[in-house]
Amino acid sequence: MTTLLNQVKSYALQHYAEDAWDIIIECYTDEELAALIGRATTLEGALRKCRAVISPIAEQRAWHRAEAEMGM
Repeated sequence: MTTLLNQVKSYALQHYAEDAWDIIIECYTDEELAALIGRATTLEGALRKCRAVISPIAEQRAWHRAEAEMGM
């Protein structure tokens, strides 16, 4: 599990400024991230579980960014 955790954190760091991956780095402890990943056995499976959590945040950020660009 430690290797998978490190792979997820590495991916999140590489994509820090994209799609709310910063949330994984900034807000999750290793224990919380392990719980989020659950029983995933592959990197893609673990990333899919993370995306389920961060996608709504990324969508909200995009909405706010678009609203700000429109001058609202």
